[in-house]
Amino acid sequence: MFLQLFSILALFILPGSLACEGECIVGITDAWIHNITHGPLRSVAFEFHAAVEKLVPSPDKIPGYYGTPLLEDFAKGGLYDKMSDAIFPSFFHGKCADAQGSTPPGCPNPSCSVVCGTPGSLVFHYDKLFSIALGVARTHLQQVVLRPDSPTRKKMETLLLREAGAKRSYIRGRAGSASPSKDLLQRFHGLIDAILKAFTIACQNGSCDWETEMKSYILTFP
Repeated sequence: MFLQLFSILALFILPGSLACEGECIVGITDAWIHNITHGPLRSVAFEFHAAVEKLVPSPDKIPGYYGTPLLEDFAKGGLYDKMSDAIFPSFFHGKCADAQGSTPPGCPNPSCSVVCGTPGSLVFHYDKLFSIALGVARTHLQQVVLRPDSPTRKKMETLLLREAGAKRSYIRGRAGSASPSKDLLQRFHGLIDAILKAFTIACQNGSCDWETEMKSYILTFP
């Protein structure tokens, strides 16, 4: 999936750029969002769905049904501006120059030790770039799932309550309560609150291993 995105975005590279600008910024930002959405977030969304499915079966057993609002939020632009601003220009910006104002060896490509806005600098400081991207995604996810007024959280609740309403007798029997909706939401919110921790664990378990592919992709920009 990443390689497919790689091929598409590479068509839009602007020749002669000394710093990451325009399509370079768009391409790299989109690549991070794509990897995160189809990596750890997808894993977490499907785990969340499986847990909620035990409370209320989804319609026709649709794969990942209860986690779709999470994936849609990340994939449809909810994260783009935050990710782009955090990488460019908040940390990586400008052309390469050392303390004397000259361009160090390896800059702008393929490996630039100076922190600047060139592909070589992003590659050299990949660990920092990775940390920025994951930090932005985690903060956004926290806002999405933990804020009671979050539109995405409300969509997740709506899916649950809609299916619970369609299967009310089933839920009443499972909950053993005269107020199944309240009991159900308490358990549901407990699952939502666990999403952030699950996201971190997913990355620790290898869902965020993109270093080779990302470095190669970044260096396709001049």
